[in-house]
Amino acid sequence: MKYVELSEKNLDSVIRKYIDYYNSCEEGCWTYEKAYKRIHQVMTMEEIVIFSNYHNQGYGTALLMELERITRNNGAEHIELISVNDEHHMHFYKNQGFYSAGNLTMMGKHFALK
Repeated sequence: MKYVELSEKNLDSVIRKYIDYYNSCEEGCWTYEKAYKRIHQVMTMEEIVIFSNYHNQGYGTALLMELERITRNNGAEHIELISVNDEHHMHFYKNQGFYSAGNLTMMGKHFALK
């Protein structure tokens, strides 16, 4: 088996394989443009954190409002985020109009230290 690091050089090939798989095996309706946006997002994913001593001061709400404004102005129709699954975070995001995407599951695996 050969592994190749995802880069701008092989992005076109990955997009075409992504479209082929999801449209033929998962009953998707992916276009090249949508698949490009999705894969490019994964390549450039960044993490944003509001530190706990700044919670409940409006920073998170202001940040999400600005992100929504920017994404809408750029033609996006949907925002997805990954969050800690606890009561505090779920309450915050639901108040911002987000919902739990039941078809997505975060997977993890812990490695024991040697």
